[in-house]
Amino acid sequence: MSQVQQPSVPEELVLKDVHIKNFVGGQYSEPSKGEYLPMINPATGETFGKLPDSTMEDINQAYEVADAAFPSWSSLSPQARSTHLLNLANKIESRLHLFAFAESLDCGKPLNLSLNLEIPRAIYNFRFFASAILHSEDVSTHMEGAFN
Repeated sequence: MSQVQQPSVPEELVLKDVHIKNFVGGQYSEPSKGEYLPMINPATGETFGKLPDSTMEDINQAYEVADAAFPSWSSLSPQARSTHLLNLANKIESRLHLFAFAESLDCGKPLNLSLNLEIPRAIYNFRFFASAILHSEDVSTHMEGAFN
């Protein structure tokens, strides 16, 4: 991968007063108990937002929605699923700097690492699996202690 130049932080990418919600069934929702955890920049100790303190009720709801969606997703052709994964990779890539800034702020890691490794790796993974779904085999390779 080629190195992406580390930019200065444009004002529109500065994350402040972030309010993350749960995303279930294509909709954003508050956590069932309405409780949140602070999002703290580990480099400065500054709180820059909040995220849901989700409960087992929230998790079970997300599981049930995902389980209900599985038949529809799995009935799509490999080409259609591949296209969805490629579109997701492209959308992440189009907002690479935003994701990198958010990752660095959230985890306290250097922006250069997020910009040139972490987020590009996520993009690569989506593209890898988008391709892999088109090339399935029903054999495995065995080796001592593992199989592939």
